[in-house]
Amino acid sequence: MNPATAYRNERRNHWDALASTQKTWLEGGKPYHKRLDKIYSYLIPPGKRVLEVGCGCGGLLASVKPSFGVGVDFSRQTLLVARKNILKSGSSAPTAMALGCGELLTRLFFPIL
Repeated sequence: MNPATAYRNERRNHWDALASTQKTWLEGGKPYHKRLDKIYSYLIPPGKRVLEVGCGCGGLLASVKPSFGVGVDFSRQTLLVARKNILKSGSSAPTAMALGCGELLTRLFFPIL
């Protein structure tokens, strides 16, 4: 296995393991995440189609109130948590979760925010 693949697998395993404890580790960054929600909600009007690369637990994607949202993350377990969190947020927008690696998307799209 080449070093890049080994590193990617190590990162994926790390985030898969943390996904089940997301509530605990998000608590410490609550003010930061609320501020991000506010900034992105200002920049992205409600009702837009939104792609979030590295969506993590889905909080930011839910907060911008998309008409259609796509969350991409390389951790399968984190995507499962994101789907639950988006449903809990009360969002009625269709949302898709995709397992993928942001580095690979940079070959298809430019720029990516």
